[in-house]
Amino acid sequence: MKCGQAVIRSRQCCAGRLIEPAPDGLSHLFPSPFELAEAELTELSLSAEQSSALRAFTRAVVNGVVRFGDPVEEVTRTLAKIPGVGSWSAQYVSLRAYAEPDAFPTEDLVLRRQAGVKGPPLTARALEARAEAWRPWRGYAAFLLWSGVPACASHTARTVVAPISQRRVSVGPVSSGRAKSQAPS
Repeated sequence: MKCGQAVIRSRQCCAGRLIEPAPDGLSHLFPSPFELAEAELTELSLSAEQSSALRAFTRAVVNGVVRFGDPVEEVTRTLAKIPGVGSWSAQYVSLRAYAEPDAFPTEDLVLRRQAGVKGPPLTARALEARAEAWRPWRGYAAFLLWSGVPACASHTARTVVAPISQRRVSVGPVSSGRAKSQAPS
């Protein structure tokens, strides 16, 4: 499991502790932002910094600072300004919750390592520069890098994987039991 995946999994576990059985045939009920802003967070195994960030986030939602109906760019900027949330989380929310195809958390260590090919991890600034060529689809490049496909320093995300129209599909047996997609030679 990659570092970023481990963090996400631990947050999912933490969120699972907040869920209560729900009435009226629902299986679970997540607390409202109002309840969460005032909740006792000690049983969640969060650090003081993480608890503070969660409180700052929920209070920003309760106070109308974060408005999820606003354009994704505005929500991303607002989230990034919340103490303890930051750019990585804001970009991740844009990518996953808003399906923003150009969201790209340049501070992500796994992305920086993968984009560094065989050398040391890129700096966030160097990754940002490299990812400019991938606009407006940097989010897809992030998923590709997170999946463990190494990026080639001399290629852009558009050439790491051949376009679907240029792929050949083998219908013969393969070890995984699935058809294998190949780029043309």
